[in-house]
Amino acid sequence: MPASAPVHMDVSRRTIQRIATQRIRSPDSWLSQVEASSDGMESTEPLPPETQFEEAILMGLRLSEGIPETRLQAITGKGFDDAFDPARLAALIESDFLIRTPERLTATPAGRSRLNAVIAHLLA
Repeated sequence: MPASAPVHMDVSRRTIQRIATQRIRSPDSWLSQVEASSDGMESTEPLPPETQFEEAILMGLRLSEGIPETRLQAITGKGFDDAFDPARLAALIESDFLIRTPERLTATPAGRSRLNAVIAHLLA
């Protein structure tokens, strides 16, 4: 399980690349690694775009402000219309589980109370 996910911005493509990191757990081994190479990382690896997309949805819909479309575009290069199945998104909006504005996608109170099911339907 990654300890953190640093963010790296590729300005030329205007996308975000998140990196999964695993830190060394043993304090003595960590200190030796830091002294030898200036970091305490056991491993680092880029997160695949699909994982970044799912993480953005899982975390973003849990926030009251929702997911800004610009954030999704920075991660995937896609807006809401391209990232989601239009029929599934429309069904969740019509059922009053999600609200879509020109800038963001937000879960309603009804949607937040059953967010795991909403996200599963949206990502299916």
